Amino acid sequence: MIDSAILGSNHMYLQGRQFVDPEGILSTIPAVSQVMIGFVCGKIIIDIKDNDRRMLNLFLIGTTLLFAGYLLSYACPLNKRLWSPSFVLLTCGIAALSLALLLYIIDVKQNKKWFSFFEAFGANPLVIYVFSCIAGGLLVHWHIHTTVFNNLLNPLFGNYFGSFMYGVFFLLFNGLLGYVLLKRKIYIKL
Repeated sequence: MIDSAILGSNHMYLQGRQFVDPEGILSTIPAVSQVMIGFVCGKIIIDIKDNDRRMLNLFLIGTTLLFAGYLLSYACPLNKRLWSPSFVLLTCGIAALSLALLLYIIDVKQNKKWFSFFEAFGANPLVIYVFSCIAGGLLVHWHIHTTVFNNLLNPLFGNYFGSFMYGVFFLLFNGLLGYVLLKRKIYIKL
C-alpha cells in the first residue's frame, strides 16, 4: 500500500491481480539495519585481537538481539516476507551467537578440519554467487530443475524434503566450482 502510493504501479511487480514489491520501502529499513549489525560484528572480529573478548562481545550482542527480537515479536510479529524488525533482530542474534560459536571452535580450539568445505565458498564468493545466479536461471529455463525434482528428488524424498535436497545439491554443485578454483589457487576479486 505504501509502495504503490509512493512508487506507483509502474514500478512494481504484478502478482495475480495485485501489484507488489518484495523489496518494498518499509522492508528496506530493517534490511539496511541487518547489514549494519553485520558490519558491527565484522568490526568486532577485525578490531579486537583477543579471542575471549571477541566471543564475549558477540555473545552479548547476539543474546541481546535475540531477546529483543523475541520481545518485539509480541508487538510486531516475525515475518520474513516483510522483513519485520523482530525478524531482523532475531536472525541477527542467531547469526552473532553462531559466529561466536564458530570463533570458539575454529580459532580457540583450532578444530578446522570440519569447516574446510566452507573455505571454497569464502575464497571466491562473488564468482560463486554470479555462477549460481546464471546456473539457477539456466536450470529453470531448460526445465532441468523440474525434471530432476519430479523424476528423482520428489519420488525419493517427497515434496518438501525433495525441495530441500534440490537446494543442497545445488549448493554442492556451486561449491564444486569454488573447490576447483581453490585447489588451482585462482582467486578472482574486484
